[in-house]
Parts: sequence; C-alpha cells; structure tokens
Amino acid sequence: MAKKVTMKDIARKLGISVSTVSVALNNKPGVNDALRDRVFKACQKLSYDTRKITTKGGGGGGNIGFVVANRMPLKAEMYYTRMFMGAEPVAEEKHYHLLMNSVSAVSEEGLILPRCFSKDIKGLLIAGYFKTRYIDLLAAQGVPVVLLEYDIPSKPLNAVKCENYMGAFDAVKYLVRRGHRAIGLIGGVKAHHSPLLRILGYWGALHEAGLPANTEIVVENLPETTIELGYKAATEILARKPRKLDALFCITDNYATGCMKAIQDFGLRIPEDISVVGFDDMEWASHLTPPLTTVRIPKEAIGRAGLRRAIELIESGLLGKTDTPARIVLPANLVERSSVADRRK
Repeated sequence: MAKKVTMKDIARKLGISVSTVSVALNNKPGVNDALRDRVFKACQKLSYDTRKITTKGGGGGGNIGFVVANRMPLKAEMYYTRMFMGAEPVAEEKHYHLLMNSVSAVSEEGLILPRCFSKDIKGLLIAGYFKTRYIDLLAAQGVPVVLLEYDIPSKPLNAVKCENYMGAFDAVKYLVRRGHRAIGLIGGVKAHHSPLLRILGYWGALHEAGLPANTEIVVENLPETTIELGYKAATEILARKPRKLDALFCITDNYATGCMKAIQDFGLRIPEDISVVGFDDMEWASHLTPPLTTVRIPKEAIGRAGLRRAIELIESGLLGKTDTPARIVLPANLVERSSVADRRK
C-alpha cells in the first residue's frame, strides 16, 4: 500500500517548513504567490489531497461568478467567451471555480440575482454592459466585483478594459494618413461606456486632422451592435448619395461586416471605392472579402487581468476598505489588412 503523502513530505521536497506549507495551502497571509504556486504544484506531483484544506476566512479557492447579459451574441461573436477563456486558466492555477451565467432582460429589469449567487461565490466578474441599477445590486452583495470591458466612471468599481478612445483615434488617424478625407462613422449604444469612447475617439481624430464634421455620412445612435444594424446604417448613408465618402469607421466588427455587405450590394468596391475599418478583431474579420482592417481588443488578457484583480480583492480582504478601486486599461492595436486603400497614390 502506497504511503500517504503529508505536509511534511511537501515541505521536505521544497526545502521549507511544514508551517509554511500549511500557510500556503490555506491561503493565509505571509506567503507570496510564487511560493504558494510552488507548494500547490508540489502537491499535484506528489498526489497530496488538497480537498481537505479549509477555505474559511477568505481565499483558499471557491467559486467566482462570470455574468454576461444574454442579449450579447455569445455564440456568434465569441467576444465575452474569449474573456472567459482567458480567465479560466487563472482560476485553475489559483484553485478557484469560474461559473458562467447569462442574465436575461427580464432578470435585469426585475433585479433578480444571477444563478451563480446560489453557489456561495466569493467574487464576481461582470462582462459588458448592464444598466447601472443592476450593477449597483450586484455590487451590494458583499463580494468583490470587477467589470470587464465596461466602466461606470462615477462609481467606485474595479474595471479592466481596453483603450477604446485611443484605439478609435488611431484607426481614424490611420485612414487620414492614407489619404482619406471624407470618413464616415457607424456607431451606437452610447449608454455603454466602451462604444461611447470609440465614438469620441472618431470625433477627436477628425478634429485633430482639421477635417469637417459631416453628419450626412454619420450614424451614431444604433441601439445594438448587430450585423443587421450595421448593414442598415451603411445602406442609410449610401442612399443619401453623399457628395464624397472615402471610408467608413465602424465601432464594432459586427457593424463593419454589415457595412461591407451594404457597400457591395450598392455595386461599390472595397477598398477601391470605399475603405472600411472595424473594431474588436473578431474571429471572422480576417476571413471577410476583403479581410477587414480592424482594432484588436485583447479579450483573453482582459479576462485574465479581471480575474487576478478579483482574487487579489478576495484574498487580501480589501473589499470595502479602500476608496481607490483599480481601473486597468490594456492597449488596443490596429491590425492592417486589405479593406483600406491608399488614396495617396
């Protein structure tokens, strides 16, 4: 019969004290993350049963909720799913379970908590846009909350997001550098902080370049971020027969996908007649005809950073004891493909 592995065996293997092993396994203060990870990896190698470790008093694993509104097209976009996939390895590494829930519009309006709260969660990741009063409800449940690719600047909430303003600003400046002067916009969902910043980035880039605002080639009040609404908005712009239209900047790849279809249905060519730039770098963007130039959001990195922040709050006991929540901003980078012409030639 195989000898039962003890904490003493773990300590001997790593050259540390038994008390240090105990502190690490029970996620108590006094052991840094690197040493704690070494201890857990040693447990795995020696087949030490960590299920008997207590998790009382904060930290030590447990459940963390991941919620997203079910109006978000998860299956089509893989947008928030990518954030979940980025967070999941961190959860496994730190011995937490990540529980994904979608929230219906009925539940949001009725202020009904997500199902994950029935599992005694220790923290919560909120992916994307919810109405402020629903965010307030979730934040009042006594567990750390981190927003992913969303923010409410007036609220003391932790958030991880990409540089939406500068991403849009740089995309429009790229069009300007390539000789475009009549640059239209397809945007919407201004109640969502991230799309709003992308719209502001568009206007900021036009202003810096000294280009006039032309509302004839702008639609910025769409209620959702669907391909169909992108098609409808581009059709609306093209039907106006604007005197000049070099390019269209779309604040999501969904809009850009519908926009490209509309341009082609009007018998126009991309990019020879009209250039198109999107935002998000969704999986299909490189497979469109032509491949779409877009702004890449580091979706997996947002999920990783968000979960690490949630675990930091859980294990440090900082919740409610600080007025300086972390707002982590990750870069958004332009990906050049074939949907933008060089008008300088």
